[in-house]
Formats: sequence, structure tokens, C-alpha cells
Amino acid sequence: MTASDTLDDDALFSIIEDDDAPGQAAAPAAKCWRVLIVDDDPEVHAATRFALGQCDIVGRTLQLLSAYSAAEGKEVLDENPDVAVVLLDVVMEEHDAGLKFVEWMRGQGYEKQRIILRTGQPGYAPELEIIRNYDINDYRTKSELTQTRLITAMTAAIRTFEQFWVIEAQRSEMENFAYALAHDFKQTTRQIKVYSDMLARDAEEAGETPETQALAFLNGAARRLGSLVNVMSNYTLMNRPTPVEHVELEAVFADLRSASEQILKDTGGALSIQGSGACLCNPSLLTHVLLVLVANGLQHNESASPGVDISVAHDSGFCTITVRDNGVGIERKYLEEIFKPRMRLRASEELPGTGLGLTLSRSALEAQGASIWCESEPGKGSEFRVRLPTSAARPLAA
Repeated sequence: MTASDTLDDDALFSIIEDDDAPGQAAAPAAKCWRVLIVDDDPEVHAATRFALGQCDIVGRTLQLLSAYSAAEGKEVLDENPDVAVVLLDVVMEEHDAGLKFVEWMRGQGYEKQRIILRTGQPGYAPELEIIRNYDINDYRTKSELTQTRLITAMTAAIRTFEQFWVIEAQRSEMENFAYALAHDFKQTTRQIKVYSDMLARDAEEAGETPETQALAFLNGAARRLGSLVNVMSNYTLMNRPTPVEHVELEAVFADLRSASEQILKDTGGALSIQGSGACLCNPSLLTHVLLVLVANGLQHNESASPGVDISVAHDSGFCTITVRDNGVGIERKYLEEIFKPRMRLRASEELPGTGLGLTLSRSALEAQGASIWCESEPGKGSEFRVRLPTSAARPLAA
């Protein structure tokens, strides 16, 4: 079994419209670096302003914003989302108010902002796991941060913040370029297919000739190229926010049964679905992901009676959909490789596909806060598990 998707280009992520181009990443437009000081001690604010007030860092002056509690810090940050660095006291209203503020920041999408933790209590230090998990740049006692050290730490944090925006702009530019290129290719391949169809219809009366065989090959090549171009467009757009909602799985499974009819007919396979419940997902994308798994399980199958069984389990705020097939199976060393891009053109006699079915499936699920992994053994079939949240929680990595 390979990573190939087995669906036509028209079925690929229909939720993404042809004319939806990726949005440009907007870097902070201010001519200064905004720095938020969150500390319940007014003297700390005054000392920080004295140390940094006249600084010019990475070509810009600093604008210092003040908040005297974590709650006030949230309001100031929401009003100034282009803040570059947060100088954050650990102990304020509560002994861990600063750490809770960090958790809130990252959970609200303030991921580029750099954080320097400060504490007036030398004996107190946060867990290293928290520092790693929430991407904290530095942790110092207030007595350690002399003017020189504070400026040094601020410079490093601002350079990192700036680099994030440079990378974001470059990524956005590449996405736009790839999308534009894919769109132009799509128009060309459509024209090739339309005119080859016209010529083939005109030549039908002559029966099968070298010319009609060539037209059939040309038509098939255009179809496969169109499929690749569609996948390219969808893949570049996969980083966009994906709308999710609470969905009853019965509705998803009903759509899946309908979409699977032709695959079941072509392979002589069987599809069994057991289980129900609800989850937080994008129903169109989830249906497509399950369709990819069903198609792969049936078409990469040497059994006399190819079959796919789907079951559902619920635990601790998550829903796990298991898709089990009796296909050829996958060697252990390839269980992660199958989710990596393997784009290729294939001859018409082979199974249709672009090699990105599972790659796009994982991307689509991760965009919904879900995950997918596989367990398999050659000759004994494969078992894919799709884990989705049933609320706004995010699942742990598989």
C-alpha cells in the first residue's frame, strides 16, 4: 500500500474553491517595537522605562506599554496585537499568574511574541517543561537584569520576533506563487482535455486507430496532470484556518457510503461501519479523509473479498475512528513515510493517484486539531486511527 490517493481530481477537497488564493502575511507596520511590561510593582515599570526608554534596537525605537496585573496585560495585548516582546512577572495576583498568562497568550494565538520572564523571588523557578512548552525566551530574577543584560535579552528577543515575520512573509510569497502557477496550469490542462475530447468524438466513427489511441492517451495524461495541479493548489491552501463545527458522525458516514459506491463497485469490496457519536471537525474534510482511507484499503488489496471496517470509540473528550482493511499491509519502517509527499504521474493502466492522498489527509486533520496514525503488518492489512476532539480541546500527538 502506498501513499497514493485514489480519487478523481474533482473530489479533492471540494471545500476549497478554485479562486481562493492564500492571504498575505502582514508584518507589524509600526515604526517602533512595542514592548509590554506586565508587573504588579510600579517601581519595576519605572526602572524598566529608565533602562530601555532611550534604546534603539534593530533599527527601531521602543514603545513601552504597561500592565499591572495579568488581567490588565490581556486587555493591553488584545488592543496591541503587534507587541514584539512581553516582559512578564511570574508572581502577581497569584504565585503562578505569569505562567498562566503565558498559557493564555499561546492559546489565543499570540505565538510570535517573545516572552522574557522575570521574578523578584530568587528561590522560585518555573518547571523547565513549561518554559519549553510555551516558548519562553528567557527567565531571570529581576536583580540579574542589569541595564546591559536587559538590553541584550531584548535585542535577542526582537531579532527572533523579526525573523518570524520574515519567514512568514517568505512562506506566504511562496504559497501565492505556487497557487498562481497551479491556477495557470489548471487552465491549460482543461483546454487540452476539452479539445482532445472534441477530437476523440469526431474520430469515433473510424473505430480504434493509432490516432484515437493517441487521443485517449493524451486525454488520460491531461486528467492525471489536472489531478496533480488540483492537489498542488489544495496543498498550498491547507495552512488556512479550517472552519470546524460539532458534527454527528452518522451524517459523515452517510456521505461516506454514498461517495464510496463507485469504489465498492469497481473493487467488489465491502464497507462496514459501526458506531456513532459527535466530534468537532470539518465534515467535508473528514468525509474526504475517510474516503481516501477506504479507497486505499480496497484498491491496495489482494484479498478475494476486499473489505474495510470502520468503528468508533470515545474517551476523555476525544473520538477515535478506526479504519481497518484486509489489504496488503505496510512494513513498519514505512508507517510514517506513507504520510510524506510522493507526487508522481502514473500510467493509465495503474491505479489512479497523485501520491498525496495521505499527506493531504494528515494536513487536513491537523488543521482541525485532529491527528492520524497507522498500525500495520505486511499481508495482514492496515489499521488507520483518526483522533478528533469532541470539544475545543486539542488532541495529544499520536
